[in-house]
Amino acid sequence: MDDLAALARGGGPHKNWALSIDLSGLKEAVDQYGRRSDGFGTAAGVVLISSFTSTALLRELPYVPAGLLGAAGGAYAVQLPRGNRIGDATRQVGRQVASLGEMLTTSSTGRKAKGHKRRR
Repeated sequence: MDDLAALARGGGPHKNWALSIDLSGLKEAVDQYGRRSDGFGTAAGVVLISSFTSTALLRELPYVPAGLLGAAGGAYAVQLPRGNRIGDATRQVGRQVASLGEMLTTSSTGRKAKGHKRRR
């Protein structure tokens, strides 16, 4: 473990080696994901509902792997091109879930609901 830490710092027995993670394309990849899925609210709605659904349907799997499997499938399906029946249906469900979430967090006046203040 000490060798790995030294390698990450660029030290250790191999002075010319260092571990690094290139995140330069991450922002563009996230932006493309948002465009393909009709926004991050739609994508979040799809991931939420698909993880719950897969957890309910895949009862033989433990909860976390079943939820992750559903979330990954939903994250993939929401990016399918327009005109694809699965992609279009997935985006429609995601928009509905995002709309429901927005309705639940918005007061009747149209303002975002604030947490209640605690009395002392």
